Amino acid sequence: MKYLKSNFLVKCFIICFLLTVALFGQATKKDSIYVANWNLENLFDIMKDSVKNDKDFLPGSPKRWNYERFEHKLNNLAKVINYMNDGCAPDIIAFEEVENIYVVKKLIYTIKGSRDYIVCHRDSPDEHGLDVALIYDRNIFSIDSIAALHVELPDHHPTRDILHVVLIHKTNGEKFHFYVNHWPQKYADKVRSEKNFSAAAHVLRSSLDTLNQSAPNSNVIVLGDFNVDQDNNSIVNILKANVFNCKQDVFFQNELLNLSEKEFVWEKGTYLLNNKWMRFDQIMISISILNNKNVKYDCSSFNIIKPPFMIDPKSKNEGALPTYRGNKYIGGYSDHYPVAAKFYLKENK
Repeated sequence: MKYLKSNFLVKCFIICFLLTVALFGQATKKDSIYVANWNLENLFDIMKDSVKNDKDFLPGSPKRWNYERFEHKLNNLAKVINYMNDGCAPDIIAFEEVENIYVVKKLIYTIKGSRDYIVCHRDSPDEHGLDVALIYDRNIFSIDSIAALHVELPDHHPTRDILHVVLIHKTNGEKFHFYVNHWPQKYADKVRSEKNFSAAAHVLRSSLDTLNQSAPNSNVIVLGDFNVDQDNNSIVNILKANVFNCKQDVFFQNELLNLSEKEFVWEKGTYLLNNKWMRFDQIMISISILNNKNVKYDCSSFNIIKPPFMIDPKSKNEGALPTYRGNKYIGGYSDHYPVAAKFYLKENK
C-alpha cells in the first residue's frame, strides 16, 4: 500500500513538472522587444575636435572635463541602462547628445550582461558635435539600412540630423523603421523656435509619407528628444502625432500615435526646467503596428524610467541627478530621465 501511494505521488510530481515546463515553454514563445530612448546630457570624449566646437568639454575648460569624469559618467549611464527592462537592459535604445561613435562604443563596452550591441550612427552638422545614435542587440535584430535625414532650418543654423534605422527581427522577420530625433533647441524668441521645430517636423513627415507610399503598413517607431511637449503644433498638426488611447479603435490614415501621453497626463515629465516638468522625450508609433497581427503594443508598458539612485536628492520635484549644473561638476547621470515601451511579437511559421 505504501508502495502504491509512493508511486502515485511520484507520478503526480512528474505530471506537474511536465505541465509546468509546458506552460513555461508556451510563455517564452511570445517574443517581446523593449525599446527605450534617452538624452545622455553631453556625452563627450576629452579630445579636441578640429571641426566641431567642443571646447566646453576639454580638460582645460571651465568644466574641467577629463578621462576620470568621462569614465565615471559611462559607468553611471551603464548602471541605468542595466536597470531597464527588469535588469535585462533594452533590446533597442536610442540616444541623444552623443559626440561621436567612439563615445557610444565606449558606453557599450561598459554595459554588463549578455547583450551584444551594435551602434547605428551618422555624424551630424551640429556645430557642437551633438549627434543622435541607436544601439540594438544583434542577437535579436539584423540591420537593413541606416540613413541621415538632413534638417535645414529657416535661419540656416546647423542642427542635428534625424537618424532613420531599419532593423529586421530575426525570429519573426518583421521589419521596423526607427526614426531617432533631437529637434533644435528652444530660444527665447518663440517665433524662431517654432519655425525651427516646424522645419524638423516637415522633414520627418515627408520621410514618413514617402515610406507610406513605397511600403504601406510599415512598422514605424519615432522616438527622441523633441524639445517640445506632446501638444505642440509641430507634433500634433505637422507630424500628425495624436494622443493614444488603448480603447480607441478609430484612427486617421498616416497618423502617428503618441504613447507618451499616458504618463504625461498625470503631470509627469522627463526633464525638470526651473522646477517645471518638460515632456520633451517621447515615443510614437504608426497605426500599422496596431493593425499588424504579428506585432502588439503592450498598452501598459510606456514608462518614464526613474530609478531611485538617479533622483537628485536636492530636487524638491525629484528631477534627475545631472552631470553638471552650469560649470559645477555634480557627477550624476543625465538631466533627462529615459523613456521606454514594450512590444510583443508573434513568431511567423
